[in-house]
Amino acid sequence: MVFNYYPILLSILYGAILWGTLRKNNIFLVVIAILSIAVFFGFRGPEAGADTHNYVGAFKSIPDTIYTYRDLTKAFVLNNITAAEPGFVLFTYLNKLVGFSADFFLVTVALWGLIFTYLAYRRLSDYPLLAFSLYSVSMTCVSLHSNVIRQGMAVGIVLLGISFIQQERKKLAFFLFVFASFFHFSALLVAIFLIPAVFRFKMRYFWGAMLVLIALLLSGFFSSVIFMFLPKLLAIKAAKYFHVGMDSLITFKFLSFFIFVAFLEFIKTFGSYNREIINNLYRCYFSLFLIQLLFIGDLVASERFGLYRFALEPIIIIYAFNSWKEQHLSRLSLALIAILYGLVVFNIPTIQETLT
Repeated sequence: MVFNYYPILLSILYGAILWGTLRKNNIFLVVIAILSIAVFFGFRGPEAGADTHNYVGAFKSIPDTIYTYRDLTKAFVLNNITAAEPGFVLFTYLNKLVGFSADFFLVTVALWGLIFTYLAYRRLSDYPLLAFSLYSVSMTCVSLHSNVIRQGMAVGIVLLGISFIQQERKKLAFFLFVFASFFHFSALLVAIFLIPAVFRFKMRYFWGAMLVLIALLLSGFFSSVIFMFLPKLLAIKAAKYFHVGMDSLITFKFLSFFIFVAFLEFIKTFGSYNREIINNLYRCYFSLFLIQLLFIGDLVASERFGLYRFALEPIIIIYAFNSWKEQHLSRLSLALIAILYGLVVFNIPTIQETLT
């Protein structure tokens, strides 16, 4: 059982965290960390988590002789994956064509998702190794690369697109957002919500959008519109995504947004960074929160869209800790927090179930 070896993985990641506090990067440690995570997650077993057996089943069901794209998609449909994106379907087929086993297929899926994420962190932070190490001990990382693996690839590509917003390379950013949708369709909606960030709207518009969205959700406006334009059976299913009460808004994952907003305001006030770089990060983070807020009435949808936001948080954390006067001491404190957090995460029963 691969989970028995998780202390070895944590030791590697903790080494990367500690090194990352002292040096901005170390490509050797980056490679070791990425390969370790990919192998650990890839060899988790075909019955681990909720979706692994479906992906393994689809991989094994791809016939040796393929005549049409429909022949490929049939393998996914037969294994309860009814809307597999073309990019992921072709990626799966290439792994089968090369002759990989199901375990190595899962390794390559995790590997590419992790590589895209690291490349994004390298562009977004002066401390990419530390950012990636923080990400690697999080529940977000476990979920993206060992359960919702299609989205794991998409999130990394979206983050890479966000990194190009800093340089106002809008076309390349949108290209990457669209490319990400070939691995998970959610990236298309994310791209739409990121438009105000790409075109650098003022922050007051984001706050205004949040207040209006909360008011519309609490009023039942979206549910009313859905019932006006959709057949009743379909409307009942769709409306549940927008059935929101105050209890939906008073949750840690919703309220944690305001913790990171406080971090961003702290960075702007006390940090010595270029103000526009922080504002760009602020706008992107806010945009990702708004799409999560839209689906706050449905736990699964909200969690899925929230993964885009959560994956950006290590960057904000490092900026915040580096805004203290004693930067070296603050990063060491962050490393200690990350080490303790990693121990907690990998001992959570649901995480252990996902990996076993």
